[in-house]
Amino acid sequence: MYPTMEMRWFWPDCLPLVVHQWFDHQMPSPPSEREDWYLCLPDTVNLGIKVREGKLEIKKRLIDRGIVSINDRVEGQLEQWVKWGFESSSVIDFTHPSDTWLSVKKARQQQTYILTNTDQIERLEADTNISTTVTQGCNLERVELSVFDQSWVSIGFEAFGHEASVEQTLKRTISHLLKQAEFPSLTSENSCSYPKWLKQLVQQN
Repeated sequence: MYPTMEMRWFWPDCLPLVVHQWFDHQMPSPPSEREDWYLCLPDTVNLGIKVREGKLEIKKRLIDRGIVSINDRVEGQLEQWVKWGFESSSVIDFTHPSDTWLSVKKARQQQTYILTNTDQIERLEADTNISTTVTQGCNLERVELSVFDQSWVSIGFEAFGHEASVEQTLKRTISHLLKQAEFPSLTSENSCSYPKWLKQLVQQN
């Protein structure tokens, strides 16, 4: 079980220019590409099920905080989730998706920020093995998406670690980045979770 606290935003076609420029500076390495398959769940936004690189991942929403303002520049849907992962040997039937599965192609970049022993937020070097060295932190993700022959882009913050403190870790990470004068504004009108975004796309297509 893997608890997270998340805020995410979506835009059709491409990022606003100021957002794009800031993320190019933060993430100079090229994106990694993959194709995920999501189970279409038209009746709920509280659950996400996908096959990622041969593994089944299940994500359930535990808490919906609603729209939360970090300050006057960042506002979005704040949600707590829990994740489970299963190895490919136990999900072999899912590797050939039927019409109930939706292909989402991704070009993804990620930067991790950690909460240090001195209670400071620090940027993690790209070659660090997160699984063995980091217990509390926050991932900042930019991902280009292709689904239903449409292009989208998403920005997301995902705090991880102790369940009781993931919300504070997320807010502290965003507040840390907000100290940079060029950090872009992110508004609630573009903010929702992956399950809600996918549900809206399925309904429209």
